[in-house]
Amino acid sequence: MKKRFIFKVIVFLSIFMAMSSFNAYAEEIANLESVVKPIEDLNVETMESVNSVSEDLNARGYSLKGSSLEIRSFEDLKPNLEYKSVPIRDGSSDLIERLVLKGGNYEIVSNFEINLDDPFFSGKEEAIRYGLISAIENISINGNGHTVSFKQNKAVALFSLVNCPEYIIENLKVSYPGDVSGFGFAQMLKSKDNDTGLAKATGLVKNVEINVGGNINPLEVNGQEVWSNHFIGQYKGVMSTGFSWYIQNTDIENIDININGNIGDTSRPTVETDMVAAYGFTHHFGNVAYTKDYNASTWERLHNQGDPSVLKDAGHIIGLNINVGGNIQAYGNNTGYSAGVGQDMASAWMENINVKITGNIITDLVGNSTNIPYSYTTPYAFGFSDELMNLTDSSLEVNNIIFNGENLPESSDLVLIGATANNNSTGNYINIKNNNINVRGKIEGKSNQNILSSIGLNNGWNSRGTDGVNWIHVNENNNYYVGQIDLKSDKIIEFSALGKKWRTGQNPLGSQILPEASLKDNKVRVGDINIVSSGTVSTALLMLNSSNAKNNTLDYGNINIKGNRTSFYGMGNLQNKQPTTNFYENIAENNHVTMKDLNIETKEAPYISMMVGFQDKEQELKNSTVNVGKVSIKLDNNSQNSYMGGIAGVSKDIIDSCRVFAGSVKIENTGNKNIYFGLGASRADGTNIKNSGVFVDSDIDIKSPTLYGGGFIGFSKGSTIEGNDFQLDGKNNIQLNKGIYGGFGGWLSNSTIKNNSSLILNDFAPFAGYANGGIITGAAHYVKEKAPQYFSALLFSGEDNPKIINSTLLVEKEFEDTILYRKDSISEDSGNNYLVVVDGGSDFNRTAYKVAETVSTSEEMGEEVPVFKKTGEPVGKINIKERTFQDRYWNVDVAPYEVGNEENNFDYMIKNQAGPIKAFGIDSNKIVSANGTKAILHDYYHRHAGLMSDTGIVYDLLGIRGDSTDEDDNPIVPINPQIPLVPLEPALYERSEGSSIKITSLNKNDHYQYLIGYEDQTFRAENNMTRQEVTVMFSRLLENRPEKGRIYSRDYKDVPDSLWSVTAISYMSKLGIIKGYPDGNFKPNGSITRAEFAAIASRFDNLTVGDKTFIDVSADHWAYDSIKKAAKAGWISGYPDGTFKPDQPITRAEVVTITNRMLNRYADEDYVESHREKIINYIDLDNTHWAYYPIVEATNGHEFKRKSNGKDELWLEITDKSFVYDK
Repeated sequence: MKKRFIFKVIVFLSIFMAMSSFNAYAEEIANLESVVKPIEDLNVETMESVNSVSEDLNARGYSLKGSSLEIRSFEDLKPNLEYKSVPIRDGSSDLIERLVLKGGNYEIVSNFEINLDDPFFSGKEEAIRYGLISAIENISINGNGHTVSFKQNKAVALFSLVNCPEYIIENLKVSYPGDVSGFGFAQMLKSKDNDTGLAKATGLVKNVEINVGGNINPLEVNGQEVWSNHFIGQYKGVMSTGFSWYIQNTDIENIDININGNIGDTSRPTVETDMVAAYGFTHHFGNVAYTKDYNASTWERLHNQGDPSVLKDAGHIIGLNINVGGNIQAYGNNTGYSAGVGQDMASAWMENINVKITGNIITDLVGNSTNIPYSYTTPYAFGFSDELMNLTDSSLEVNNIIFNGENLPESSDLVLIGATANNNSTGNYINIKNNNINVRGKIEGKSNQNILSSIGLNNGWNSRGTDGVNWIHVNENNNYYVGQIDLKSDKIIEFSALGKKWRTGQNPLGSQILPEASLKDNKVRVGDINIVSSGTVSTALLMLNSSNAKNNTLDYGNINIKGNRTSFYGMGNLQNKQPTTNFYENIAENNHVTMKDLNIETKEAPYISMMVGFQDKEQELKNSTVNVGKVSIKLDNNSQNSYMGGIAGVSKDIIDSCRVFAGSVKIENTGNKNIYFGLGASRADGTNIKNSGVFVDSDIDIKSPTLYGGGFIGFSKGSTIEGNDFQLDGKNNIQLNKGIYGGFGGWLSNSTIKNNSSLILNDFAPFAGYANGGIITGAAHYVKEKAPQYFSALLFSGEDNPKIINSTLLVEKEFEDTILYRKDSISEDSGNNYLVVVDGGSDFNRTAYKVAETVSTSEEMGEEVPVFKKTGEPVGKINIKERTFQDRYWNVDVAPYEVGNEENNFDYMIKNQAGPIKAFGIDSNKIVSANGTKAILHDYYHRHAGLMSDTGIVYDLLGIRGDSTDEDDNPIVPINPQIPLVPLEPALYERSEGSSIKITSLNKNDHYQYLIGYEDQTFRAENNMTRQEVTVMFSRLLENRPEKGRIYSRDYKDVPDSLWSVTAISYMSKLGIIKGYPDGNFKPNGSITRAEFAAIASRFDNLTVGDKTFIDVSADHWAYDSIKKAAKAGWISGYPDGTFKPDQPITRAEVVTITNRMLNRYADEDYVESHREKIINYIDLDNTHWAYYPIVEATNGHEFKRKSNGKDELWLEITDKSFVYDK
């Protein structure tokens, strides 16, 4: 990868030079003597009294000394505004004209309007072009909640250059009725650096609301840029921001920015080399400086004590809401930048930032020149910003994020696009936690240059200076949703969902071991991915280096990649890279990947893995899964070996309890380089892979001139492969000219292959293709078809005396003469191996025989070869019960398989003449009873089990096709028939027209969806539920529901006919289910209390008052009887302290839980967990939430059967049936 930029803009210290002036106003400056008071009459402190650093501000009080001037109108400000020259930047002798506010404290005591046609501004047009009010002395402005607005559609930013030692602007509303140029609040907001030990910001903007009725249009800029205090060039172009262009040494708190239209427009700069940028908030945010010698306490606590909280005091943004009705858009020639918040936020502590964009974030560059600006920076489009440090408890909602740049000049070597941000170039603390990112449409990037793309913080360049990546990195509990990702380039494309690497280790000063790196508890949900490139493509669905990743869930649609050299990782790599000194054990665990079909067309493919590409030493992988549909890979590889794996491409450390589920695999290579293939690992070097499983629904088709492959392990060198299970419900269609392929393992070199099973349902493949040295022990291998002439079934070929002991081959009766192995392929101490015949008999259908040496004659050569086959009399036999569901169990057309009553507690082994029998396999403890007589299938994904005698003979691998039987022979009686539910007696309620409405009861029979989430894919379980929401919900659940669009009554003053819930409110009110307030209102948007909900609930059933009491519900409480009724019914409960809290608002989670109890609806938790890909998932909800399963019950329609206890459900399938008639 080339250098990320030519000149990186880190700090933007622009005092913008004049570009052009407004047209001169016709009117002369009016005589202002009648409206301007003499300055000596104003109650303002002298600058000597306010220019010193305020003790209160340093104590975080943010108040300046001195009395205040009350401002009732702009006329009151005029006497304190001076038209004067100020330095173009700190320390510069170059001056520009500005309208400067004198230092002091200002209290705005009423709303007022500013009219730019006022003669006061005549001749000052250029001075106010970038903002109306500037300040260079200490100021305090308190708006007291009042609004400053601009008359008509002529407006500029309220502030220009605020460059003060100290300043406060708070409690202010700013309103622009139409468009405004440049930015929504201020050109610059800057306070003074102070060496006070701990770096603390001395500027504050707080409780400010900005409303723009139109657009924020681009404004021409020509200013200087510095990086690390070094001048690097000119910024020349246009910008548009929702708040400011430059913020330094300032705290930002509780800001609301509302833009009705767009930020930026679709015009392009007239000069081809001009830059263009559009941001929701600001271009730059800088905090108070700190070094080992300046604000040294901050440095010490940050770098030596590992306390990042000091960064919050140095400059923060807390409580920022950005709402844009249109787009944030940057249309340019060669350079452009767009982001929901800003560019340089690498020093900003950002917390509770909420960006909501109705339209898109767009950077569109036509590249109509080979010239680029002197201070060129990498173009981008990001959801938040180019750089980030701390982003917590924040959210983004946007339609699309788009970068168009297919004709950029050759010198622009990299473009960036992502939902969050790119990096932190200071090598600093990074904390990305508790955020919700929602790109409703897609992330789209098109360029003739390299594309770097991500959903989270890419963190690709974080190694500058002595800090490097040796710092605290946190990436936790974030929810990401992207509808689709489309990337197209002529060069390199790198997509790494949550970034490149998150590592830590020893502090650069060597005085502290930093906390363990964190990449955990993140949820990523993405639709289809389409990547097309003429160059290299690297795709990681979690993180390029996923070292130490824990509890992450990834859910993707179809993935389609076309490239010249392609690497693909379902998670990423697990590598030992920066820093080299790490004090923590790296374990990646409990990560789960789901994708639909994977289609790759490429010339070269170094690594393609469904989970991990390269697993380094000391990088353990545990308890992780991948579920993929059809895998199709086409390549023409003539330059290097390809490693194609399921769990890992290359494994050099422990893999424990991981799983791969694949629909089918098809690989076609027309090149001459080696392919290593294994859905456990394609290559294992000195490692231990154990307790893991692979299941393939259909075929494995591989066509390659050279192949070293196996269903589970391709090539194993000096490794231990132990306790793993492989199942193939299709065929192995393998075509190769050179190499080897085995049903379980390909090439096994000096390895220990112990207690593994392989189930090949439809054809023949040897358990192991080739072994040199090592041992195979405890293998269990079933093949459905006859072995080709002279083929052996446990080991096809061997050298260097590999040992085979205690292993079993299972075959159909017609193939009982199958060879297990040749004598010249094994060691002399091999033995104690068995063949089990699956004969389909009604008495005993599993018969075991010992194998012994015999001879086999080659029909082609007439040569007798010593081999080991079945001999002698049976040594044991059992009977496996035939199963009616067996064909469905293996039918790919109904996958993922949904279990029914037949699979619940079915008979397994019904006769035994083999001695003590025990279950084995990675799922045996969940499936098979201790003695092997009973079994239960909970879901499609846990089916790896078998039966073994205490002598080590494997008699069965669950799922052998011969165990099926016709359903007509054994009619199935449901184990737990559904208990009929009897409706309540109907009640009659009068209509106003004189007729009646008949209501029977709530619909308790149909388990349809009755509640839905929000458009941003959230459910908001802990949000309060409103009175109208509860009313609508219950109206949906009635046996006799209201007619859509009909108004049954007009009982409430605050329920107009246009209200979305009017039908439900009028209907339920007429039925007497809901009631309003004595003042004639219903308060539809008011939160419903626990008492109110109990009262409504109690009206749907014939309940009696129970004995349950609560200490805070007295007998004279209006809802006393209703609460006691609902409590007796078991619908509601109180708190551990004996209270009910009747007046506390009820949450959505509580409503769902109670309503489900009313409806006798209880989710089948086992079904939910095994069908997560089918249920409706929400980005803010997972199974750790206390009400997760009740919410799933309410939000997913389903067919079910009732279990015998009359309560629990056995779900049969998810349906799209819904009571939500207006969803």
